[in-house]
Amino acid sequence: MIVLIGIFGLCIGSFLAALAQRFCFQIPLFKARSFCLACKNDLKLYHLIPLFSFVFLKGKCGFCGAKIPYELLIMECLSALLFALAFVFSSNLSEFLVLILLLSVLLLLSLIDFYLLSVPEFLLWLAFMCAFLLGFKSEELFNLVFFDHFGQGFLLCALVFAGFMFLLKSFVSLVINFKKQNEVLESMGEADVLIVAALGGILGFKLGFLMIFLAACLALPFLLILKLKGQQEPKLAMMPFFSFAFVCIFFMEKYYETRL
Repeated sequence: MIVLIGIFGLCIGSFLAALAQRFCFQIPLFKARSFCLACKNDLKLYHLIPLFSFVFLKGKCGFCGAKIPYELLIMECLSALLFALAFVFSSNLSEFLVLILLLSVLLLLSLIDFYLLSVPEFLLWLAFMCAFLLGFKSEELFNLVFFDHFGQGFLLCALVFAGFMFLLKSFVSLVINFKKQNEVLESMGEADVLIVAALGGILGFKLGFLMIFLAACLALPFLLILKLKGQQEPKLAMMPFFSFAFVCIFFMEKYYETRL
């Protein structure tokens, strides 16, 4: 069964990669057939087999020989792995379906952010709604309305992490732009605020802050590399790092829960 889930994950990963490319290059999402971005030839059926077509074609277009981006192969493999992990650690069908939807949206957001350094707001809210369905408990609503034993829960954690990220970004922006007080500056992107609120709401306070710390540690070497390459104000897509940190911590927690 897990092999079938992995194959299904490969197919979804291939679809997500194509969807990200169409969005980034402003191609109609569902109207045109799959085609090579270099030579514009429509791809044949055997060109679209996830993973195997990349191997058989040696990572090149079957028509013009243009290289197929490796991030598309990575998307397929990651999707298969995440779907298999979700199947193993989900307690029921509904949790599995919500979890794979959340993971798929995170993969899509990560690839779009990698290409554009920005993400569509619709996908951010879709990820938040998936996180809400995954982490929300019905008693939280009563506690929120009546402030009765309003302890740790998805809503409280999401609100705290949203406020924390907003303050952190404002402070970092102040420090970076301290010498540019007379200029009209563009504020930092707010996508990270919403995604950290959603993922932190699922993980809780301790693991949520661990996720932020792990994502920052993973991103730091890449920022240093960009700095060494001469970029004065390096910009880095943070969505992949937050998503990767969340996946590691979430499934590690699930693993230890099953062992206890």
